[in-house]
Amino acid sequence: MEKGKRLKTDVNGETLLPEAMIQHIQSFLTGKEAARTTLLSKSWYSAWLTRPTFDFDQQDFTYGGPKSSKSRFVKYVMKIIAKYQDLNLKIDSLRLRCTRGNEFLANRLIVKAMKMGATDLNLEMRSVTRVLPREVLESETLVRLSVSGRIIVGNVRCWGLKSLSLNRVHMKSDDMLRDIISCCISIEELSLSHCRSSILVNRNGKMFTLSAMNLYELRKLRRLYLETVCVDALFFSNFDSRFPCLKDLILLGCHGYKTIQIVSTSLERISFMQFKALTGEFDVRNLVSFSYSGVAMPSLSIESSREWEYSYTSTACSRLVLSRSWFMKLSKSILAQSSPSKITLYIKYWCWERIGEKGYTYIEPKPLVLENLTIGTPIYSLNTRMLVGLFRLCRPKIITFHLLHILRKKLMKKMITPNQNRLGQLGLKEVSVEIYEEILKEWRPLLLKEPLHDFKQKIKIRFHLRWG
Repeated sequence: MEKGKRLKTDVNGETLLPEAMIQHIQSFLTGKEAARTTLLSKSWYSAWLTRPTFDFDQQDFTYGGPKSSKSRFVKYVMKIIAKYQDLNLKIDSLRLRCTRGNEFLANRLIVKAMKMGATDLNLEMRSVTRVLPREVLESETLVRLSVSGRIIVGNVRCWGLKSLSLNRVHMKSDDMLRDIISCCISIEELSLSHCRSSILVNRNGKMFTLSAMNLYELRKLRRLYLETVCVDALFFSNFDSRFPCLKDLILLGCHGYKTIQIVSTSLERISFMQFKALTGEFDVRNLVSFSYSGVAMPSLSIESSREWEYSYTSTACSRLVLSRSWFMKLSKSILAQSSPSKITLYIKYWCWERIGEKGYTYIEPKPLVLENLTIGTPIYSLNTRMLVGLFRLCRPKIITFHLLHILRKKLMKKMITPNQNRLGQLGLKEVSVEIYEEILKEWRPLLLKEPLHDFKQKIKIRFHLRWG
């Protein structure tokens, strides 16, 4: 908006937003949510009629049975396309969610959307036996492409592509990705999840294998997301020179490597989810955030010259000994790099029987300070002994519980009056309780006398702890 200009108002004094601004707001909403904004005013309805974004989700038409649902969805899509073509309207993006049985409609719609000017495609299909239209990878104007549930074959000419996301996609060979990378060297964001190759040999395909050679041409890459991808041992070598602009690295459930060694001057955020224990060395000077999730505590060496903004560690296993040595290993591997106010720890397992070592009475002189300690465990396993064992070793500011039932009033009384029990001896001065309201999407105070038996669904509560 130009300086000095004011927004127009209608006869009722209500502000009239420019159509382009309304359409920009609607672009952040799903198709169903954007349609609801038409109730706000005539200007919002008018803007919605000519919005430059197509958003079609077949799930919005599920009422009345599968056959009638499919029929209504097809009629609606064709009606919208016909209207835009009659008015010679252009679009910027297409978001399409389709179930099985609509493959022909999906491919037809994708091609039409591209002819109407779409440079951003977000496609989610249920069937992985259909081939993505060749017009997609041959488009020289495509900027963003997200595909889920398709086969990719053919030539690649999308020179201007900056963002690529492939989920449950089958490729004819490992070379297919190399062809895409060689052509689309301007990619800044790359996401590969549950991809397969060699579909011509085996219908189910094989796990996709990724090497650094596949990506070395992506000199502008800023974000790399890999999920259930086989990564070869050489992927992390010469990391800094191969990925000079990379800021975010996310590896979830990947395999093919036993250890990780990364040297990078550009990386700022690293996130791992491992099914096996992780051993790694990280020389990442500008690292500000590290997140790890797995069934075993990692053994890591991390060098960073910046104070971390955030550190998250999640561990889940059937039987876990919460001992001093466990917390010491945790502190040395990950949490030692963080500011105490930025550490979040999530522990999820099903048995609290072994809290601490046998005969354990040690109190850590400098307990580990945690911003948030989240515990996922059945209510029957949660008791004061467990809390005492934890508080001997760490000092959480907030404790969050994900439970099927609320804490018993007896336990709440023990926490709200800590000086009268063993918790007070550890320096716990005050506790307040909050419950998360799903409808309001906010936390509210939970009173001790408030009836709790009405909570039947999964709920979330947290305790604010003040230490002396």
